[in-house]
Amino acid sequence: KKRIKDFSVGTFKYQGLIFRKGQMSFLGVPFLSRHIVTFDFPNGKVYLKKGKGFGEIDEEDMSGLHILRISNETVVHSVDDDSPGAKAGIKAKDVILKVNGKDANTYNIYPN
Repeated sequence: KKRIKDFSVGTFKYQGLIFRKGQMSFLGVPFLSRHIVTFDFPNGKVYLKKGKGFGEIDEEDMSGLHILRISNETVVHSVDDDSPGAKAGIKAKDVILKVNGKDANTYNIYPN
């Protein structure tokens, strides 16, 4: 994943979008959900109108940490190479005790 500071499509300007990487980079459903979307399949076009969440900034974990809750402990399963978590020295099997001064076990680790 990579956060893009500024991005434009036609006259629309976006800030803070997150591009996901796979075999190719893509924006996906979080990007489309900012819009009213019309797909014109016969002509191979997509039409976008500003929707309710157009100006929102993507909020998504970009720490590179993959965590589990094991026996009432929040444990690092793995860390993505070259991620903020790896650069901070966090390693697999580390136990996370606090996040922003709050007990780590009070956070929901499963996104809605």
